[in-house]
Amino acid sequence: MIARLLRRLRSGRTLRPLPVRDAYRLWAERYPAESHNALMQAEERAVRDLLPDVQDQTILDLACGSGRYARIAASLNARSIIGIDLSDDMLRVERRDDDRRFVQADMRAVPLATACVDGVICGLAVGHVNELDRVYSEVGRVLRSGGWAVITDFHPFLVFSGKQRTFTAPDGRVYAVEHYPHLVADHVRAARDVGLAVEDVREPQLAVSGSEMPVVLALRLRKSERS
Repeated sequence: MIARLLRRLRSGRTLRPLPVRDAYRLWAERYPAESHNALMQAEERAVRDLLPDVQDQTILDLACGSGRYARIAASLNARSIIGIDLSDDMLRVERRDDDRRFVQADMRAVPLATACVDGVICGLAVGHVNELDRVYSEVGRVLRSGGWAVITDFHPFLVFSGKQRTFTAPDGRVYAVEHYPHLVADHVRAARDVGLAVEDVREPQLAVSGSEMPVVLALRLRKSERS
């Protein structure tokens, strides 16, 4: 699996990206429930390092996909967990028909009340949208005063070096997913504008094309007690 990831990163092929909803409709059937390659494992280690104590908290797994971070929050004794994802196909991987904790919605328009959650985890998803400020606006809105968020994305260096987010569909073809690079400064600005302060930043590295390169950008943010 790791070798296949690195071969893909080195391939140099440029694929026409699919819109996010279309891509995950194809990918959902084969999308693993756990971190399934070296990049995702590095990302998950960063998230676990950045997570505060979630015991007895209400957590939003934003752009939850198959519910990886919802399960991790549950294992850490979160009181309640809500999962939201754009792709109903991905939600079916995790959700039972009667499970109202998992909701189909856009992360730029979260269907939750203001100040209703203690923490937000958003893993490897914000790059799917160009309007980073809209995502941060929703994160800031749903967080309670003093609440926290851990947000990760594919590192912009990967995009600027020509790498794409790709997957293999059930038909055996490789597709790219719509993705927009966001710099650290973009995150800091978008967060500051909605009253979120950056507490910590991690940039895990992997060997890519023979040299170490940051592959993930991970941030922990905190909502002002006055917000």
